[in-house]
Amino acid sequence: MGEPLNISHRIPLDVVAALSGEYDFAIYGTSKVVRSLKRTPNQELEALINQNAKILVHKQDDKEKSLIKKHKPNTIQEYQGNENPIVVGMRFDQAKLTIYDSRCHLLVMMSRHTKEFHYISPIDDATTNWIAKVQKLSDEEINSYAVEKKEGYLHFAQRDQNQEVDESYWRFGEMTAAGPLTVMPEKFFTYGEGKSYDCVPEKRKAVIETIRSNIAELYTGPQGSDMVVQEVPREDIVDENPEAPTVAATVADIGALQTVYDEIFPGASLHNYDYDHKHFEASTYQPKVENVEILINKNSVNIPSFDKMSPLLRTAVPKIRDKTRLELLYAVAQRNCSVAKLRALSDEGWVSGHMVDVFVDTYIAPEYSDMFAEFEKEPIQIDEEAFNDWIKTKEDFKLGLMTDDAPFPYDEFKKYDLSIKTTCKPTLNQACVTTYSAPQVIAAQNQRCNALFGPYVRKAMNRLMHVLDPTFSIYTDCSPEEYANKLSQSFPPDLLDHSCKTELDISKYDKSQGLLAINIIVGIFRRLGVPEHVCRGMYESHRNTVLMSREFGVKLFVDLQMKSGISWTLAGNTFVNMTAAACTFDLKKLRLYRQYGVQYNHLAHAGFVGDDSFILSPETFERSLAASYGSLFNLEVKVLTYETLSFCSKFVVRDGDRIAFVPDVVKVISKLGRNDLTNPQHVEEYRISLADNLRCLSNARLIPEISRIVQERYGGGINTNTLCTELYNLSQDKESFQKRFEIPKEGRICYDPSLGKISSM
Repeated sequence: MGEPLNISHRIPLDVVAALSGEYDFAIYGTSKVVRSLKRTPNQELEALINQNAKILVHKQDDKEKSLIKKHKPNTIQEYQGNENPIVVGMRFDQAKLTIYDSRCHLLVMMSRHTKEFHYISPIDDATTNWIAKVQKLSDEEINSYAVEKKEGYLHFAQRDQNQEVDESYWRFGEMTAAGPLTVMPEKFFTYGEGKSYDCVPEKRKAVIETIRSNIAELYTGPQGSDMVVQEVPREDIVDENPEAPTVAATVADIGALQTVYDEIFPGASLHNYDYDHKHFEASTYQPKVENVEILINKNSVNIPSFDKMSPLLRTAVPKIRDKTRLELLYAVAQRNCSVAKLRALSDEGWVSGHMVDVFVDTYIAPEYSDMFAEFEKEPIQIDEEAFNDWIKTKEDFKLGLMTDDAPFPYDEFKKYDLSIKTTCKPTLNQACVTTYSAPQVIAAQNQRCNALFGPYVRKAMNRLMHVLDPTFSIYTDCSPEEYANKLSQSFPPDLLDHSCKTELDISKYDKSQGLLAINIIVGIFRRLGVPEHVCRGMYESHRNTVLMSREFGVKLFVDLQMKSGISWTLAGNTFVNMTAAACTFDLKKLRLYRQYGVQYNHLAHAGFVGDDSFILSPETFERSLAASYGSLFNLEVKVLTYETLSFCSKFVVRDGDRIAFVPDVVKVISKLGRNDLTNPQHVEEYRISLADNLRCLSNARLIPEISRIVQERYGGGINTNTLCTELYNLSQDKESFQKRFEIPKEGRICYDPSLGKISSM
């Protein structure tokens, strides 16, 4: 029994042929099925289901997709060890996630069938490449792996998913676990061996030599460790930034826009989405909500009295929703009640205090550590001038509501008005056809509470920005252009091309935050000098809260979730995001790279705001560390590594000797099919906003870069050079832009100039 069990009686021969290159011993099969692997279009799914096909997906949330939910799909891991005659593997999103390239997931998924395997995916990936490779084999080559079934043969045993990986699979310079957390007691968490670098003179030299030898070995092999690294003055290798060339004066017609959209999302424009919300209201859907009270006899249906402008471009932008109780409960069920429980048990009080120390140790510049220590001893004082400065940043704040100067009972912080937005963000993948998006839930405190927190938060953030280490940045209180200029001053933009770029995409960020998160937020605000009574108010705003919709008679009881309508939500989310990154990855190493690395073409910087973050580093991250986001913070994170960085819905590119933010033109095209514009004046306001967003497209030097980004993110060989030029000119042409929207036949349009602003999507 010491010999490998290398004969399978189950899997078809083409799978055996494919697997033969994955192991260090020959394998064979006895199946009579020669060819079983196929890449199948989405339209054939229903026919396969009628043949009792088993559906497998990569992630847990994919099981909730409306297209397959009722057919009881399983994840690949759940179905390991099982089999079915026909198996359908499905991928829904286009994000470049490591799970889609995982060898273990691939082998398990492709070996669960006995007759047919169909793979449905919007883009090419490791699975489609594997299928294409096998399909090129001749029948003769595949049959060479066939043997006759004999008495005594055993089934081929799949290797364990946790098999040891050969060192050749590890990439150069992967980051290790964060040093600060390795000092935590084992009774709370267990980590692998961590590494930390102290900024003491005797260790700085060792770090520099390590960097030098690693870079030399990377490019010239081990024998190149004696290579001489010559520092070249930057002004000698970077030409003066030439004047940006302008674009041609052509305007995109509706046919060109529709063609590009249909190439990226085939078939999405052929569906009629006008009555989706009507079908939903008439359905038998029963929302799964917890801790909710509903007054059955108190309900209202807000049917619009007027029509909206109709777009000529057909896209899968969700239609504007009627405000109904069912829509509200659907949003609550999908966003507030559907939160994964990933966090391990621990002493949250002790852990949060330690994590605040990690935050301070990582992000506060060493030269300002004494100043930061004084903040807590000098509490923030708010006078009339500070309050007025904050009011200027809040256009929608109604000062007339602030006549009541009665003291705040802490119970007032626990009450929120519950509502939903009537517009939904467009789905930018192939699932847009089958996805009925849940509206965003808005839980807003009253203006008195916001007026209490707002000025303190503003001053606290100003203090933090003053002592923040230049290796890190927070995108706050500035425009995209101002933040891009700040990045240009933080590091040489030409090094952007040589860095490893990491994006951290966190799902259901607000709703996943528990007691640990609020303890971290309050702890950091306290260290920044926010008075204790204000910190107590923040804490009470997070615990045992009541969200009430008087319009629909719904009362929701929520504990330990961040709310969207609080004046300190953005700052609090940023603190938790930064703390999670510092406690998972050793970001203190970025300081060393920044200090010593420019001469080696090293770039080290990390940026944060809300739930968005990016990290630029000469090293790649050990992806398995991202699991700490779940076990520590109850956050489900995806580590994305694209050639071009995405941050806050924009792409970060180099434009000569500066950094530039460019828009996602695919998202721009999708939104041109929006259906929430009230009248021609709203259309003009949207054009002005779009013109500001597309202003960078007047620089023709950036257009080829945008085309490359679209191909990387959305797949295919689409060239958007001409499209970018035409989109820019369309945003500048008032008359042409108005023609992209029309008044519906026999429609009733409201021309009241007092209507609200255009909603963001």
